[in-house]
Amino acid sequence: MTFLDLPIDPVFSFRTVPLKFGVGVLSEIGYDLSTLNVRKGLIVTDKQLVEKTKVVEQAKAYIEERSIEVEVWDNVEPEPSEGSIKNGIEYAKERGHGFIVGLGGGSALDTAKIINLYTSFPADFYDYFSPPIGRGVKIPGPLKPLIAIPTTSGTGSETTGVAIVTFQDKKVKFGLSSKYLMPTLALLDPQVTLSMPPSVTANTGMDALMHAIEAYTAIPYGIRPKPKSLEARPVYQGSNPISDVLAERAIEVIGENLLSAYSNGNNLEARANMHLAASIAGLAFGNAGVHIPHALSYPIGGEA
Repeated sequence: MTFLDLPIDPVFSFRTVPLKFGVGVLSEIGYDLSTLNVRKGLIVTDKQLVEKTKVVEQAKAYIEERSIEVEVWDNVEPEPSEGSIKNGIEYAKERGHGFIVGLGGGSALDTAKIINLYTSFPADFYDYFSPPIGRGVKIPGPLKPLIAIPTTSGTGSETTGVAIVTFQDKKVKFGLSSKYLMPTLALLDPQVTLSMPPSVTANTGMDALMHAIEAYTAIPYGIRPKPKSLEARPVYQGSNPISDVLAERAIEVIGENLLSAYSNGNNLEARANMHLAASIAGLAFGNAGVHIPHALSYPIGGEA
């Protein structure tokens, strides 16, 4: 028997989303879209961000400066439901957008991913979700360009191929995962997080911390069962030397900066460090995976 004959998978892959980080990097979104040869798109966001900040208005203006047409759909729900996402899909289908911008917290980014999927490859809503929720149909291929701009520092959705939906009738949250859901680009601008209230800063910061801890303590890739085929290798492949380094650094940075960002929301240095740490944690768990705490959160969240 050789090592390759063992019933474990000795291989892991590490997927990343191109990231641009820095104060004011939101202003580069028009340029970034112009390099993708797109002419018309949709910003997916929520009403609170539109009404209480200037972030959406600014992003739209930066895009239009490059003679790119863009609309805004601002009906994202917190913990987005199946119904709200379906409404977004129908809105986008009617307009034939060539790109999507997810702008907001994790709910906006997840909604943008799913709108992008079902407008790129239309199907019944349950087709692409795995059993027992859906039918487990494989996503056929790459989607339209999607730029993710997080305005909170926690979910890490800008770095992953995962989107979470609340199925209210089933009282459960369920994830859709695929490499094709990964954003084309993530723009990380600490300035857009300055409006986060202390409670959101604390909650999202703890979310990022748990992502890093769970990634670090996930089952190591080298003792996972070997998949029946290469196509069956999971998106989450277990902790590995790369994810461990990222998780350790995220834990360290969050420990050093979360209290400062919570105590003084205008502390741009602490905000910047938390914003980057959340994405670092996202890269770690987006490859290594999460475990018991997240597994418990889905049925509990669905009941809430």
